[in-house]
Amino acid sequence: MQRHKSNKLIRRRGVQEGREGILERIFQQKTVAVEELQQIDGWLFEEEGSQCRIINIEFMRNFFGEHEKLFIERSKEYFGDSIIYCNMNQTEAYVILRDKQYQKGQILEGNLQNLIHRAALLNKDEVSVVVGKAVFSLGEFMAEAKRVRSVRLKAFGYNNGIVWLTEENNKNIMAIESVEQQFLLAAAVNDRELIRQFSKRLMHLVVESKLLSRLYTQNICYTMIHAVYEKNNIDHAKIMKAVDTLFKTEELHEMLVKFDQAFDEILDTLKDSDVDPQDIVRRIKKIIAEEEDVENLGLTVISKKIQMEPSYVSYLFKMIEGKTLMQYIADERESV
Repeated sequence: MQRHKSNKLIRRRGVQEGREGILERIFQQKTVAVEELQQIDGWLFEEEGSQCRIINIEFMRNFFGEHEKLFIERSKEYFGDSIIYCNMNQTEAYVILRDKQYQKGQILEGNLQNLIHRAALLNKDEVSVVVGKAVFSLGEFMAEAKRVRSVRLKAFGYNNGIVWLTEENNKNIMAIESVEQQFLLAAAVNDRELIRQFSKRLMHLVVESKLLSRLYTQNICYTMIHAVYEKNNIDHAKIMKAVDTLFKTEELHEMLVKFDQAFDEILDTLKDSDVDPQDIVRRIKKIIAEEEDVENLGLTVISKKIQMEPSYVSYLFKMIEGKTLMQYIADERESV
């Protein structure tokens, strides 16, 4: 009888460890076999109408080992039997909650605030939390796991805060990434006025965002400095002033105001760009007008002819003409 109980315990433990391995690969966006996904599907959504929620908790320093057991105990204390998975890996933990009525809204946020407060005291440093939306199927679960990881890697850091993933948050992240790419394009061709324009827009989005932490904001600002520095011989003292602002100013909003001023001083030392957007568009139109085989014309071909980056050519053309280059070419084909 004792041996029979031991065998059942070993089998149960093996199933649990198997699930943890599969979930860890899902959270890390690694390959998972179909049969493994079916196993997770049957466990997460075993009853009709079942729903669950992914929570990612990240620590400033290694929390694994010394405080792991205590953290898991506290998680179970706050979430009770709604917690179906809790696993730690060095500086982060993933928790899956069965989304019960008493673990929603303000109650859930209150429990999370208590948990990260305890974790911050134990770890003597900051903690951040990303909370996914409630999901009802394996497909939704996989998509939300990817989204949680994307936010943690791209737009979140440490500030003892909780971010609830919403459509508005998605739009904020996409807007910031889009403007950052436009800034890098302007920096690549060293267009001072465009650099200034996009840096102002980027700083505005950063200030308005409720997602971005100090750490991620510093990375964006440093990227801006580096992109401009690569193309110019800038006074070292001005560069250091901007960098010092990032790492020596305590309050986030003050840091952004001071950085904006320091970055303006850097831009004031740059030479005006030799790029004339109006002239570039005129050259593009001339190429299109003189090309006999308009059918084979495209952004890549035109960009090679004027020796400029395709994405920058596309941006300038849309800015001047109010329509994309491909729309313009299509209109020209119709008029022939």
